[in-house]
Amino acid sequence: MRLELKPTLLGAALFLLLLTAASWPWSAREIAFSRALSAIGNLCFEVVPVAPGTEIELVPLLAARERSATENVDSDTQLVLRLAGGEARLGISLRRDAYLPLSIFVAALLVLPLERRRKLASLGLGVPLVLGVAIASVASLAVFVSSQAPGSSVPSWQARLAEFIFDCWLTPPGNRVIAPLLLALGFALGGGQVPGWFRATRARAAATG
Repeated sequence: MRLELKPTLLGAALFLLLLTAASWPWSAREIAFSRALSAIGNLCFEVVPVAPGTEIELVPLLAARERSATENVDSDTQLVLRLAGGEARLGISLRRDAYLPLSIFVAALLVLPLERRRKLASLGLGVPLVLGVAIASVASLAVFVSSQAPGSSVPSWQARLAEFIFDCWLTPPGNRVIAPLLLALGFALGGGQVPGWFRATRARAAATG
């Protein structure tokens, strides 16, 4: 049991060390990440219309801005919605919604017992997936906000779907931690590499069953 526990504790310590180093506040890195992901997101919004009658743009800020009375996060990016009745701006944090999940996924994948080739392939698939989910989440937020505007042209089914995503995916803060961890674990299990703690838990469950 101790032999199984020791590499697990070392892996957990290494994971926390990597995550701390990657997520330590650094304004230059946060601004660069916001600019890069905003550019990718804006390109996606041009190619794929998200909300009928609404133009969406991500505008990175030159520095992180403290939350206002109507916001629940310190924003590093502005979500700009150009509607038929005017323009709306909403502060969002790509550091929280994209960079943190990406850091958790990469740190977890690096410490999991995967072969190098499998690990590189998992990174190649997982990183775009995490960033794609982040951009899709921003799009869902834009649709949700647009659907609340008077005279909105967003179809009712799309408005209901955006509201469901907002309530079940965007609002619970734990999703940004749990989802990338499960994704990394899924790649490990898919590659046939099972962490020691998982094997031990499964063995105990089989013994007691």
